[in-house]
Amino acid sequence: MHKGRFVAEGTPEAVFSNTSVIRESHLRLPRIARLLEILHKEDKLPLKNPYPLTIRGARSEIMRLMRQEDEEKQSEHKRRILNGDRDK
Repeated sequence: MHKGRFVAEGTPEAVFSNTSVIRESHLRLPRIARLLEILHKEDKLPLKNPYPLTIRGARSEIMRLMRQEDEEKQSEHKRRILNGDRDK
């Protein structure tokens, strides 16, 4: 609610995924979601929006990124082996 009017309706995930509505209503994202927003916008971490609202959700998203990075490193390593390390 903002000035006595409903500005959004739905689950917390649905409501907080619209950051412009949140800010226009003079509300703030939960701190963990704000941290992930900063990491995405300022540090270019490839995080998905809507940002997780809980520590459990943030942990899952961070673990997803770590697995993705590890898979990319393994693929690069395999590519180099197959190419005989020509692209060093």
